[in-house]
Amino acid sequence: MKRTMSLFLCVFILLSTISPSFGDSSTDWKIQRLIDGGLILGDQSGLRLSSPITRAEIATLICRLLDLEDVARASQVYKSPFKDIPSTFWGTGYINVVTGQGIFGGYPDSTFRPNQNISYAETIAVLVRTMGGLSPEEESNISWPSTYINKAMKLGILDDLGGRITDFNTAATRENVFLMVYNSIMNFGIDHTAAEVFSYQEPTPAKPTIREVKYEWDYPLGYWTWSYKLPIPVDAVDLYKSIDRADIYGYSYYVTHTEDDEYLNALAQVFINTGEENDFSEWDMLSLVVSFVQSLKYVPDDIGTGYDEYPKFPLETLYDQGGDCEDSSILLASLLRELGYGTVLVATEDHMGVGLKAAEEANFTYLGMDFYYIETTDIGWEIGQLPDELDGASISIIPLN
Repeated sequence: MKRTMSLFLCVFILLSTISPSFGDSSTDWKIQRLIDGGLILGDQSGLRLSSPITRAEIATLICRLLDLEDVARASQVYKSPFKDIPSTFWGTGYINVVTGQGIFGGYPDSTFRPNQNISYAETIAVLVRTMGGLSPEEESNISWPSTYINKAMKLGILDDLGGRITDFNTAATRENVFLMVYNSIMNFGIDHTAAEVFSYQEPTPAKPTIREVKYEWDYPLGYWTWSYKLPIPVDAVDLYKSIDRADIYGYSYYVTHTEDDEYLNALAQVFINTGEENDFSEWDMLSLVVSFVQSLKYVPDDIGTGYDEYPKFPLETLYDQGGDCEDSSILLASLLRELGYGTVLVATEDHMGVGLKAAEEANFTYLGMDFYYIETTDIGWEIGQLPDELDGASISIIPLN
């Protein structure tokens, strides 16, 4: 977090040097620098400097400050832990990120109240946590909101705001919040003694932490390198890991259950968009998906999970960035289904792959339909290319209805 904010500071100073202030007061040019740095954008009514600012708007501002806006946009597809934030709310991704980082909290009734005006005290607490948080000693003797106000003064967050704030419990104006953000950027690092990981949170129900998982792979092999970052809620993965595999009959359930559809659909859409942007044929787009799954590391169950046999749900494999042949086959079959393709699992005595429904004669038939075989555990295997050990081998088809 510290390195990210420092990087933004360098860019911020550069942009503000290129774009000199146009106002007459110190307030004007400080806010102009935030505009030049892309931190504040305004709306159809302008900056509305004298108006209050909402909790959702502060969440957005913090994501931009920490260079996490791309992560926030990707997190928009994930369900919020707060009951008053529907999936259609514009700020869901931003709120998911700042609450997952522990910078922002909700309320005991499991609400976030995104459109509620934020007070100066709450704003100061958020900015203090953004700059590193309280020290262990400060946390052990915390008094709301004086501990945060005193810390903010030491960090320089309240520089040049004397006389502007008379009651810290009143709604913060946008102008004063922008000035506090400007001070936070310019004074970042002063008295920065707290741990990098934010350890303080307001008393709220448990909220998911989001881990950003980065993938990198080649397609075509040796030519283009692709990379993608996928935000994955840790709580969702933990829930899957807690499910007793003895209660699940058959591999098809891991592919056909619907609880993780929103995550897989979002990832599938990335491949669709990538194919369109690069003018890929349908076959090339499918091959890109296959190469992504093949690039995940192969880890036997007894090493990766401690169990002799432990099929993973797709989100677990994405989170772990690997698994055995069953796990990668379950993941690929799930992604292909999200893309609208018919799939089956193809099993031998000690191996598993995926069958992709074909419109022509392919590797094998099942119920009168043709299927291509896809190997998932190593890079470079093309759709329809059979490993030597499968040539003439007895296979079992697992339908995915």
